[in-house]
Amino acid sequence: MSADSSEPGTSAELPETDDAGEQLNAVIEAHEATDWSEVPGVTVAEAAAWTSRLVEARTELEAQR
Repeated sequence: MSADSSEPGTSAELPETDDAGEQLNAVIEAHEATDWSEVPGVTVAEAAAWTSRLVEARTELEAQR
């Protein structure tokens, strides 16, 4: 699965920002808003694990500031 926003079916656009924390927050919000049961080839458990990793990354990023 690619993150290329030019692919058909891609509707979420991330805000333009230089702040990695803001970008990560936007990715987490979009990830949480996705109905993963509707995405072929991705289980809800896999998506939950990805979300958990994203949240951990945000926590680590905030700790570095």
